[in-house]
Amino acid sequence: MYRVLSAHNRSDSEYLNLRALLETSDSKTRFSIHYCDSYRWDKLHAEYLKNIRNVELFAYPEGGHGIAKHLRDKGLLESMLLKALQMP
Repeated sequence: MYRVLSAHNRSDSEYLNLRALLETSDSKTRFSIHYCDSYRWDKLHAEYLKNIRNVELFAYPEGGHGIAKHLRDKGLLESMLLKALQMP
């Protein structure tokens, strides 16, 4: 990973601090962060991104660290992805 970062003249911390990256982005992209509210570390990391322009947090009461699999198993993931891609 260091070689990739060095090739772009970026330090590790510039890429690893997602909040700093998103706060300074002028992107029109909207970022949706889905996480399990009862999984401590995911909740802490998600809430670190709170109040950033273009970032929306979605907390779920269950699903743990495997929230994507949980959403898929509940039949929710496909429609969420299609909506995010603005597809019918």
